[in-house]
Amino acid sequence: MATVAARVAQSLSQAGVRHAFGIPGAEVLALVDALAREGIAFHLVKHETAGGFMADAVAQLTGAPGVLIGTLGPGATNMTTAVANARLDRTPMVILTGAIDPRSASTHMVLDHAALFSPICKRSITLAQGCSGAMIDETVGLASSGVPGPVHMDIPVNFAGSEVAEGSPAETDGSPANHGIADLQTLADWLAEAERPLILAGIGVLRHAAHEELRRLVRTTGAAVITSYKAKGVVPEDDNLVVGASSLSTVADRALFKVVRAADLILCVGFDPVEVREAWGQPWERHTRSASLGWAPQEHEVFRTRLEVAGNVRAKLAGLLSLLPKRSAAAWKDSLPGRCRREAEASMRPLEEGAWGPHAVIETCRKAFPRETIATADTGAHRILLSQVWSSYEPHGLLQSTGLATMGYGLSGAIGAKIARPDRPVVCFTGDGGLEMFLGELATLRDLRLPVAIVCFADRSLALIELKQRRSRLKNLGVDFPATDFCAVARAFGGEGVTVRNRRELEIACRRALEAKTFSLIEALIDKAEYDGQIL
Repeated sequence: MATVAARVAQSLSQAGVRHAFGIPGAEVLALVDALAREGIAFHLVKHETAGGFMADAVAQLTGAPGVLIGTLGPGATNMTTAVANARLDRTPMVILTGAIDPRSASTHMVLDHAALFSPICKRSITLAQGCSGAMIDETVGLASSGVPGPVHMDIPVNFAGSEVAEGSPAETDGSPANHGIADLQTLADWLAEAERPLILAGIGVLRHAAHEELRRLVRTTGAAVITSYKAKGVVPEDDNLVVGASSLSTVADRALFKVVRAADLILCVGFDPVEVREAWGQPWERHTRSASLGWAPQEHEVFRTRLEVAGNVRAKLAGLLSLLPKRSAAAWKDSLPGRCRREAEASMRPLEEGAWGPHAVIETCRKAFPRETIATADTGAHRILLSQVWSSYEPHGLLQSTGLATMGYGLSGAIGAKIARPDRPVVCFTGDGGLEMFLGELATLRDLRLPVAIVCFADRSLALIELKQRRSRLKNLGVDFPATDFCAVARAFGGEGVTVRNRRELEIACRRALEAKTFSLIEALIDKAEYDGQIL
């Protein structure tokens, strides 16, 4: 029989896991060793939260669950932001923590891990005496089934080397019941009749790998497409039917809402309410024909649709396509989606043509980096602008934290992306505030020898919060800070660093970053005031 640690490693390997992240303690050493024996690389990080973001990116790009490992006590508490991010961004992830024998009287570093992780995980279990291999397999499988998310397994150190019993796993994939199957025909009839159909595509398309079916649906129906920030690229953004991304920019939303209100059919495909802000609460009239094709029944009040079909998004799209005519529909004859897209793009440009600022940084980088580049974004004012200006041409072309919208994701996500796709150029976009939170992970880039480009919007402020503070006519408090010499920091960590002040300098820096053998930090000096009027 296999030991508990070995059985966990086997289950993860069978689920397609090839990478794990974290900081080990004595309580998880047997587990780390077991992972290595199964061919799963363990990557040492500088902080468990960063490791969780790396695991998140790997999970998105490979489809296998991300794996985050930490010891008891502070190791576990340091994980929680990354775990909450995985829960709200619907990322399959397996969280493994060490623990001492529950019968021990010791209280040193001891917390109730189940109480800590249960509210933010799909399941939290302790692999104690009597656990079976089937239980382990079922828990690992739960991370990816139904609505994906994190699961947690606590492994007492004295039990990790014990033999595990086997058993038959339950025959379930964790998917929700097939709600509204009969409504597929009604939806097909509606699509056939629609003259102005609109698809709102979200995270469910990504998690159920339904982008090919979605593209076929767009070609067949001529539907316009608005995506969530997370789902950018599920239909290539150089397609004329893609209007833009929702929903943090009130500037862009003014144009997007024109399409929403003009549509005679709204179809939400994997469009999860966790991705949208308050302004997108019921944005269409309730009498408008509307349908939701999602991974779970609607149990929220953010928006309601007249029809609902729940289950595997890819399978439901395939079923819908089989009911539609095999011809392209002539929809949106007034070309409103294209006009609104151009309006949104124009509204976010600076008033002065060719001006230097955050828009110029993004525009210049999009031209400089190849089409197949994977970009990551940290949270802040730049993320709102980036999610509109940076074009994505495939799923997972832009990785970011949307449901939790946490700072610190950009740099760590880029590390995970480069590990998962070493053949792709990877660029991280971050503000100086977010970068300072996780500067230690530059050492992880050095240790792993990853040639990632980091573009830092250096405005010496929490620019988004400062903008809201200023608009509220409040005093400037707690949002501005002195400049950090990021180039010197990058060099100290073994990378390259350069400061840029205009488009030409940025173009040169991008070309050098693409050729570099180590990471490159490009500090783009901008004025925080440039965001005013472009995002909110």
